[in-house]
Amino acid sequence: MKKILYLILHTEKHSDRWNNLTQTWLKGRDYLFYSDHQDDSKNIIKVTSDNTYHSNEPKFVNVITLLPENYMNYEWYFFGDNDTWVNSDKLESMLDSFDTNVFHGSKIYCWPHDKTLGYLSGGAGILIHNSKFKHLRDNFKNYRTGYSDVSLGYYMKEHGVECVNNEMFNSQPPTHYEILEENIPNFLTFHYIKDRDTQIRYHNLCKE
Repeated sequence: MKKILYLILHTEKHSDRWNNLTQTWLKGRDYLFYSDHQDDSKNIIKVTSDNTYHSNEPKFVNVITLLPENYMNYEWYFFGDNDTWVNSDKLESMLDSFDTNVFHGSKIYCWPHDKTLGYLSGGAGILIHNSKFKHLRDNFKNYRTGYSDVSLGYYMKEHGVECVNNEMFNSQPPTHYEILEENIPNFLTFHYIKDRDTQIRYHNLCKE
């Protein structure tokens, strides 16, 4: 069984971000971008024609429930956005230490319609083991919240699936937490890293 597959939420509107990721932390790794367009040469699959902001929900639901069988032979699945930065070397070195029975990421309570709903920030990245992913694949649905991560939260609530907050996953950039750049290698993810130069700089920091 292969170790990990990276599944990246994407849109043709942000075509440059494919390069941002595949030339840095995704380089040499197994990945699949799921989008509103198809490009087999770049491992981009079309899961909907909707390219609006709220297409993130049907995209997420469709890539999970319709993921081709040949992608079901991974031990771990990591979901992120096309502006997520991942310390992929560190993440992969830690995989054997993660509990396989829960979902991992940054747990938040931001859904205004239900403040008791704890769910994992999609932008911070979500790590799921194969044993749990299979149940998700068979039982996930569109809860019509307009947000992929909120829908995942409702799935977890409905099926009693637990998630763990890990402070190494971050839903904002380092500056939001007053994290110095020299300390970035101590973390696994940051969100809203939209430009190529920053992706490269953070990636290089982890290679020093």
